[in-house]
Amino acid sequence: MSEKINHQRCRFLGIAAMKIATTHLNRFGCAIAFGGSGAPAQT
Repeated sequence: MSEKINHQRCRFLGIAAMKIATTHLNRFGCAIAFGGSGAPAQT
């Protein structure tokens, strides 16, 4: 491979991927942490 690595593009794509992953974890992680169904726990 004789292509040069574009470090700015690589950094941009890495940051974008992390932001997408963080958004999904925040959205779905909370639902899993609280039981997943959204209904209050029965005691």
